[in-house]
Amino acid sequence: MNIIEFNFNNRINNSYSKVNADNEKKVAEEIGSKIFDYLNNKSSKALGFSKEQIIILVSEHLTDLDQDANPELLIKDLAQKLIELQEWHNLKDQNGFLLKEENLQEILNENYPAFKVKNFQNNISPNDKAALIKNGTPEDIFSCVRAGIFNKKESEKIMKTAVDKLLSQEIPAIKATPQPLANYSSSLFNPYIKQGKSNLQLILEHSDLIKEYSWGKDFFLKVAAEQPNLMLEHIEIIQDKPWVTEILKNIFQTENISTENILSLKISPLSSIKIIQMAAEYAHLYKKESWAKKVLDKTTDISPSKILINYQKFSDQPWAEELLKKAVTKLIRGKNVLNKLNKTYFNTNLSRAQSLQLSKKIGLNIKLELAESRGDFLKTYCHLYNQELWFKTLILEEAKTHPISVLETASSLPKETWAKEVIKTILISSPSLAMHYIDLIDKNTSDPALKKLQEIYEYQKSNKNCPKNITLLFELILKENLSLPEAAEIAQDSGRFFKALVTIKHRPAHLGSKEIDNELQIIALKVIRQINDRHEGPLANKRFEAVENYTADELYILISYGEAELFTSSFNGLMDRLLIKLENEQRSIYELLKGNNYNKFREFLRQCVNRNRLEDLFKQITAEEKTTILSKFICGIDKAADPLSEAAIIADTIYTLVRSDLDTMNMILEYLKKEYTRASKLGDKKIIVLYGLLASIIGEKATLHQEWFKQMNILYEISALTMIPKNKLFNEQGHFQQYFFFNDEDGKSSFDSFLGNYEDKQKWEIEDKDDYVIIRSTKKDPLFEIYANKPTAEGETSGVASISEEFNKKGISPQISVLRGHSYHAMKMIRHLTDSAQIVYLGSCGGYNNISEVLKRAPEAHIISTKGTGTKYVNDPLLMLINNAILSGNDIDWPALWASAEQEIANIEEFKNYVAPHENMGLTFLKAFNREIASKPST
Repeated sequence: MNIIEFNFNNRINNSYSKVNADNEKKVAEEIGSKIFDYLNNKSSKALGFSKEQIIILVSEHLTDLDQDANPELLIKDLAQKLIELQEWHNLKDQNGFLLKEENLQEILNENYPAFKVKNFQNNISPNDKAALIKNGTPEDIFSCVRAGIFNKKESEKIMKTAVDKLLSQEIPAIKATPQPLANYSSSLFNPYIKQGKSNLQLILEHSDLIKEYSWGKDFFLKVAAEQPNLMLEHIEIIQDKPWVTEILKNIFQTENISTENILSLKISPLSSIKIIQMAAEYAHLYKKESWAKKVLDKTTDISPSKILINYQKFSDQPWAEELLKKAVTKLIRGKNVLNKLNKTYFNTNLSRAQSLQLSKKIGLNIKLELAESRGDFLKTYCHLYNQELWFKTLILEEAKTHPISVLETASSLPKETWAKEVIKTILISSPSLAMHYIDLIDKNTSDPALKKLQEIYEYQKSNKNCPKNITLLFELILKENLSLPEAAEIAQDSGRFFKALVTIKHRPAHLGSKEIDNELQIIALKVIRQINDRHEGPLANKRFEAVENYTADELYILISYGEAELFTSSFNGLMDRLLIKLENEQRSIYELLKGNNYNKFREFLRQCVNRNRLEDLFKQITAEEKTTILSKFICGIDKAADPLSEAAIIADTIYTLVRSDLDTMNMILEYLKKEYTRASKLGDKKIIVLYGLLASIIGEKATLHQEWFKQMNILYEISALTMIPKNKLFNEQGHFQQYFFFNDEDGKSSFDSFLGNYEDKQKWEIEDKDDYVIIRSTKKDPLFEIYANKPTAEGETSGVASISEEFNKKGISPQISVLRGHSYHAMKMIRHLTDSAQIVYLGSCGGYNNISEVLKRAPEAHIISTKGTGTKYVNDPLLMLINNAILSGNDIDWPALWASAEQEIANIEEFKNYVAPHENMGLTFLKAFNREIASKPST
């Protein structure tokens, strides 16, 4: 152990070689002299240490020093510890002793007051007692009481005297050793370490005595009023007293910790929230009181996970199930369950986890909604519930939409009962994923789909050059008897492969739908980027060369799946070609949409509406066909795989759509009112709210059913997101951001540009951590840090993982998350979001389309997104504007910040593609939905 424990993350080569007998004296003199000089420069004198004393001190411990440490840091750090030591020498403790060697052991003796007590005989005289009461420290008195020197009457009186002295601050309690010295001191300085405590902490250590005195109840009531957190730490000591419920009532029902005051920040939100959370932990002490439900209802609002964890403590009360249902419902409203339930705690404390077994009373529908929580619930609790029918249903539902989450739980599934059903369900949407778990399938299965999957697996094993994407053709392999060699040949030819996928998409309920959608998006974006890149320059006349031979269906797929990165000029060029192809093929837009099973048609219509091409579509179809298209656009969102995302598309489009012509507007108004009425009859709260909010967008602009639309506008309020309070952007530890870069040319270019913005060493420090970097503001209070992975093959994976590990170790979550890359990378970033995120920056190409996924994980986030191509020339200055606003300690005012951005970067053409939070109708709509659902939970 060295004289002071040095812990340097980065070991820097230095001029000091390993210490040996020949150079020991020289090195000690060199280090000691530099420390002496440093101390002199620091404080004009060496704080009582002579140069010779310091050199001797260094030489005595030289062999223990870290030889690889940076010498400059080593000297400064050691010198600082010596300063702290000298200051500690000069501190006087509560008993009036100086920390000098002659009385050191006396002070450090943990039983010091008892040491004095030993000098008294059992027949202590009244004069000695009086002297002790008058001159003894509280610690003396407390120890004498425990030693039985005083009778009960005397003890009660003398304890009251000692407590009053401490509470009145007449004398201080024990002072702590300065924290840096306590943390880093070696055994040489251990005798000087003392653990500090406040006056009240010192008193509460004797709660077991105080509770028996007549004045004990009043004392604890006073503590509960002034230091409720501290009182709760000792509540179990007094739980046997009949008045403990009165103490708890005063803590949990104090006006200054009401939910409303917390939200309006009249008091410290952190300490108040902790008190409300702790209410559930002590529910067993007061559950029968008339006010118990009210308190726990408050806990449910602030921290529903605490209700789940502590449910057994009040489960016998008539209102318990109601609170449990409310807690689970709140957790699944776009929250990541893993952020609300401590996975490690549950996995190591199964007796507590068993309390969730009681949630079976909630009902199957609520449990199925847990599938929205992305499988964290599944992974955490699979070992508890895997034999239960409701959990099987939950797994099967989750397998349809989030197969990866389910496959991560595969090892815990009961193979002999229903694992095969899970694999088959996954096969329907993601056959490639199912291939990774082929060993879960019985080798003798008679199921045709599973048998064919096994054949593909064996074919890939025996044919090294077989492309992995062959599984995307599973629909044709299974149902059209496409041979595996031919499927492999198609998969290797990009043109034929694209056409094959388009053919499959024409089929309703085809296999591999989710994976084919992902693949078509990747293909479409690659083609569209090529078209975009040729919008000017020598290849401008060949801009659309790659799609000249596309059919109308293929062009439709390209437009619908490539929306994220389409330039308006690229869209118009593709639309012109689509209309010509339809004319050549003697088909209408209506027939095109119907032939594609209305796949992605809302996304397609949104583009037509927002890019002023809707009239081109409507003029070539009949009035009846127009009615059908508008009906399908507005109606039936409850039948979609993701109703919320579909409703957001409508919200983003509807205001422009109703202004196209009176006939169109009247049709839409009728459909909205009809669908709201239908949803109300079904009693589906989500769909009621979605259509209510869509009607609210129209509001007073309605030409039909005007009073009804006005009523909807009042009932379902939609307000723009104009501001983030500054306190939301900091926690106790500071402000943190995470940037995501990806291993492609765009990612590398963006990363270099990003780092270039932080080269000013007066303002920023950059720490290189191999596969990621940390950027810190030199303005240390409050702490401001940016974590960014490097855009390398390792950095994209291990860098992100290392950052996550660092966050977990430090117990922090970023308030801002930033995606720097193409839209097909978006989900890689989004799955790392937590509900601490206040700003999510989707400055990538087409980030606008991922808003729904972001809010599922970060429901409070304000989102900056793009409707087309993003660029580092906008991202860098815009993000720096945000950073400057945060560092200035101001609220984020979006209209004002965007006005500043317009002045600074409006000359960059791509800036018009960026959508501010307060101008984003889709975001505003989804936020309003979450707010409505939270305020009116399902029954």
